[in-house]
Amino acid sequence: MTAGIIATVVSLEQVCLGGDSYFLGAVFAPMKIVTALMALILLRPGMRFWASSWPVLLVLALAMTWLAQPMVAPRLIAAHTATMLVPDLALNGICRMLGDVGLLLAAAWLAFSRNGMRQVIDLLIAGGVLCILIGAVMQQIEPGQVWGEIKIIQASRFSGTMANSNAAACLFAMLALLACARAEERWRALAQTGGASGEWVIVHLTVMAAGLAAGACALAQSRTAFIALLFGLPLVLIPSTSRRERYWMGCILFVASLCTMLAWLALAGGLSGRFVSFQTDFHTRQAMWQHYLALARAAAWTGYGPLGFDAANARSWYDLHQAISFSYIHSPHNLLLSIMLIGGLPYLALLTMALGLIGRTALRARLPCVCATLFRPLAASLLVLGACSFTDIGADFPVVASLGSVVLGLLWGQGINSQLDPSGAISRHYIERMHQG
Repeated sequence: MTAGIIATVVSLEQVCLGGDSYFLGAVFAPMKIVTALMALILLRPGMRFWASSWPVLLVLALAMTWLAQPMVAPRLIAAHTATMLVPDLALNGICRMLGDVGLLLAAAWLAFSRNGMRQVIDLLIAGGVLCILIGAVMQQIEPGQVWGEIKIIQASRFSGTMANSNAAACLFAMLALLACARAEERWRALAQTGGASGEWVIVHLTVMAAGLAAGACALAQSRTAFIALLFGLPLVLIPSTSRRERYWMGCILFVASLCTMLAWLALAGGLSGRFVSFQTDFHTRQAMWQHYLALARAAAWTGYGPLGFDAANARSWYDLHQAISFSYIHSPHNLLLSIMLIGGLPYLALLTMALGLIGRTALRARLPCVCATLFRPLAASLLVLGACSFTDIGADFPVVASLGSVVLGLLWGQGINSQLDPSGAISRHYIERMHQG
């Protein structure tokens, strides 16, 4: 049930323009927080989880406290309060971040309980495929629009049910890697035990979902996401133990790559044409980073508050050329700059510390444990997210951040399991439950 709730919230956010508006952010943030509360009630993680996770929770609490300080105690740090440009939107922004933390915890509890990890991944893939199909229908009915919203700059690029093609491509690439991994895992289980024809149909459908997501990534024409996907596929599929497995994994990889290449050829100058303009676009991106780095340095210790980027961006234009160049930008297209612009160096340090603690625990999932088979695809999808976040909008887009929180939470939860049970001595009962999930 918890897996279904998590996947439903993320999929609904994906359908609704990816949650990319102040109103939608205010709608989905409470839904994510409620999801975390329901997961806490249903899963009851117990003291073993809290004993292992309290350092991360403490650091995240300090990060949220730092962001909320200008609202809760405005006179405590006057400089921090003075640089918050849009105090009326700060609560909305903090609730969004609390919602992502809620999804992180809900996914971690789900992985820690060893029940439903695979189910939530399958449901996320199914929801993503549904959104791709809905987006394809809308593209035929209203080209250049998503739910009536006009895509001014990226009108010719596919974006599913979202208005930003780069963010959509990142999401599609992550889902493609997860679908490839689930297809490979299902095939391996059926090859060992045999199975009914209906089970093989599910394998074939999962392969088709992987190809569809990869093709959608190519149609979105994001160079970073497409290259990250091509590098991520070998991490998910190539490692194997027998010639027969290598053969079938190669077939799966071939089908997914074929769908991607066919979509690329169908573009007739779409994605391939964007690679031609790479050098020019890279110089433009460098100018953007330099501009927002200077803006971040101006408030290095405080930032401009949650959802304060647009206001800070508008105040940074010194001439007409800058106004024309940066007026349509709503993200610095670099995760480090984005974090600094929100809360300054203290906020960046706290989030880096939290991510480091989670990463150290997640790496323990490589130890012998039945859930370790999901380590590579989850880690590969996070690498795609990282590549897109440090060179493009990536995690600044709400639904991409939501999916990233769920994937990171699954890694964190199974890492805590490996930490508590490093020998991998899991009962047959739990193994069966996980394969069913």
